[in-house]
Amino acid sequence: MPIMKIILFYIVLFFTLSETALRFTWQSPYVSAYEGAYFHGKNKELTFSNVSKIYGSNDSVTFRTGSFGEIIGPISAEKAINNGSFNIALGGSTTECALVPENKRWPDLLNLATLNFGKSSLNSSHTLENLRYILNTYDLYPKKVFLMDGVNNLSAYLERGTDSLKDPEYTASIYKLALKKSYFMALLWSLIKRSDYLSFYKAEVINHSRYPLITDQEISTFWQSNEIKIKETIKESLEKFSMLSKQKDFEIVVLSQPHFYALRIESEALDLRTTPIIENKRLSFKQASEFMDKYNEITLSTAQQIGLSHFDVSKCLEKTNRSDLFYDAFHYTELGSIDFSRCLNSYLIPNRPVTPLDISL
Repeated sequence: MPIMKIILFYIVLFFTLSETALRFTWQSPYVSAYEGAYFHGKNKELTFSNVSKIYGSNDSVTFRTGSFGEIIGPISAEKAINNGSFNIALGGSTTECALVPENKRWPDLLNLATLNFGKSSLNSSHTLENLRYILNTYDLYPKKVFLMDGVNNLSAYLERGTDSLKDPEYTASIYKLALKKSYFMALLWSLIKRSDYLSFYKAEVINHSRYPLITDQEISTFWQSNEIKIKETIKESLEKFSMLSKQKDFEIVVLSQPHFYALRIESEALDLRTTPIIENKRLSFKQASEFMDKYNEITLSTAQQIGLSHFDVSKCLEKTNRSDLFYDAFHYTELGSIDFSRCLNSYLIPNRPVTPLDISL
């Protein structure tokens, strides 16, 4: 018994010292690096390994941030500011595109220089604060702000209902709360993910499969009870963006959330897709496809009602009809990022057709 107490003492001591040291020397990606903003810390450099296990691309991807916390692309923030004509891309991981090679993320490939401030797990309550911080603290004045928060907004709503987009600090997830409170756990989890994202996604799929499938009738009942609330929640959020855009004189462009539920994947062993969970039941891929399409429709129609610019990039991507644009349900491969940019460029340059995606790219 004394030996176990000694071992336990040293474990607690190690954890306490590590936690204290990390809080002084390391910036956790799960804790805001700024007062009132949630994008990446400044001048960071990370390497994601074994990316080729997920999709056929470079085996490792370098992820860097600049002096404002923006994700490094073909044009620096300083140069964009000097040129006086640039856009800003905001959203979660599908804007961030962490596993897409540098300079090939969709904001990098747009016709007008675009600074990428995307960050994993953010919903519109976070991106609103990020936008305010960028405008007020950095004194940046973009021409357009691309806003794509669909999947994270939906996840937030399913977790906590109409309050989902009001408080960026609120989290209903014990897992996210633990990573936010413990630097040691955050570092350990970050190292595991960066070295083997495939195992991370597979673990999510295995955990997800324990939920029983939901019936079509239960989904219908959900929409009857929640559709008006979802519209009101999105409207309240987008109205805040609209008010800010009018104050600062820039254009908000609301983007739909592309997904990969409609097509079959060639190798089931590499099927990393998970679907939304409603009342402890998971949607089938067919149900999830229809569900996300309806959520996109509500988002875009609400943007139109408020008077915000909007573009259905999801519908545009569907025309490609290819399974290699995504490596799971929502995240783009390098090819997917290229095709996403082609779709959005077709909006930026009206009447210009979207050329077919060339597999040799």
